Amino acid sequence: MPFVTVLIVMIALIHIPIFIASIVVFLIWEYRSFNNLSALEARNLEFSPGWAIGWWFVPFANLFKPFQAMRELWAESDPEYDEEVCVAFFQVVLAHRP
Repeated sequence: MPFVTVLIVMIALIHIPIFIASIVVFLIWEYRSFNNLSALEARNLEFSPGWAIGWWFVPFANLFKPFQAMRELWAESDPEYDEEVCVAFFQVVLAHRP
């Protein structure tokens, strides 16, 4: 087996678990952040903590619902909310989907 092939396999074996772990950590963070909105006395929320995570796994809805949930999270937790930053973040997320 050529050296380059072995190197690619080794990188993949390192990259894939780290990628999966980063997704899990992000989803845990998002769930806990939504849970903390009650402490900030946020009212009339459209998304529950469970659905904020669940929308990532619903086909087609996962293209826009996670953005709406994150926008709600950011707007309710930051008084100086800037929607342009949230839009730019999700444009990068969509651009890097496989």
